[in-house]
This record gives sequence, C-alpha cells and structure tokens, in this order.
Amino acid sequence: MEAMMGGTFDGLRELFGYNRESYFFDQDLRLKREYQEQDMRVKQFMLYREDVHDLTKLTTGKMDSYLLLALVELGCCLDLLVHGVVHVSLVERLDRVQPTWLLYLYVISLAEAFVYLFLSAWFSIHASVAAHSFAVRLLTQYVRLPVPSRAQLNAARSYAAEFEGAGASGML
Repeated sequence: MEAMMGGTFDGLRELFGYNRESYFFDQDLRLKREYQEQDMRVKQFMLYREDVHDLTKLTTGKMDSYLLLALVELGCCLDLLVHGVVHVSLVERLDRVQPTWLLYLYVISLAEAFVYLFLSAWFSIHASVAAHSFAVRLLTQYVRLPVPSRAQLNAARSYAAEFEGAGASGML
C-alpha cells in the first residue's frame, strides 16, 4: 500500500513538474510574442516617420530648386533694370529717335518681372519653411514612437504564484 501511495505521489509530482515547466515555457513564449509585437509597432512607426521625412524632403527640395532659379532670374532682372537701360545719348548719336513709351514699357515690364520673381522667391522660402515646420509638428505630436505603458509591461510578465494559485485544474 505504501509503495502504491509513493508511486501515486511520485506520479502526481512528476505531472505537476511537467505542467509547471509547460506553464513557464508558455509564459516565455507569450513574453517573446509581446516583445515582438512591441518591436513591430516601433518599426511601423519608424516607417511612418521615414515617410514624413521623405515627403518633407520632396517638398523642400522642389522649393529649393525653385528658389535657386528665381534668385538667378531676379539677379538678371535687377541687372537689366539698373544697368541695361537704353542710354539717351547713344540714341541721339545714332540719329535714331526712339519713342519714350517704348522705354517706359521696357522699364515697367522689367519692374513687374522683378516683383513676380521676388514673390516667387519669397513664396518658395515660405513653402519650404512651412513644410519643414509641419513635418516637425507631425513627428513630435502624431508619429511618436510607441512606448509601452506600465499596465502593458505588467501584463506581459508572469509569476510562479499565478501557476500555483491556479488550483488543481489549472495545474493539470
């Protein structure tokens, strides 16, 4: 009888130990799965952040190229406006009389071109700054890296007391 009780006790202890190892193995897998989910969430948000950076670079790159062209043309226009006027003394020497309205149209069109090119440069600078500041706002307010809360971290861990407190049905 004692041998039978000892065999039963050894069998139950072996079964308890097996289930305990299974419980901790399952908890280890659950913890690894939780870490993998958090890692995937972080990588997903890193992709979002990279997309925001790419879209910002696209906009600021275009605006920088527009700015360069507008400033070169603005410099040419200013040079023509200051140094490229038809000199009256040269016209008189060539015995050609040119109407003054032609000179006025020339100066007015150059002045308008100067204003439009200046506005183009200003708007391209403004658009570049606005795109950059919007990207900063997106990155700091909406596309933050996910940080797990204390409740999520506590839910991921397990204690041996949970296994032992599960009762006989949970242990078997």
